[in-house]
Amino acid sequence: MLLANMYTIQEAGNILFGQPMDGIDRKYERRVRRFIDNGLLEVKRDGRRMYVTRLELLKFLGEKDGR
Repeated sequence: MLLANMYTIQEAGNILFGQPMDGIDRKYERRVRRFIDNGLLEVKRDGRRMYVTRLELLKFLGEKDGR
């Protein structure tokens, strides 16, 4: 179950920022893509698809909380 520990960009945005109040996930998806472009999150690529690993999200949240 390799994909059990991997999240799409949209799922990663929901994990990091919660469900958007207006129901539009695109703004959180763009924010996660900026994190990826700036090197704050590493992704695994499968062709055009990108996945963020659970470990990468935990590392990011740990740095964000100052741990």
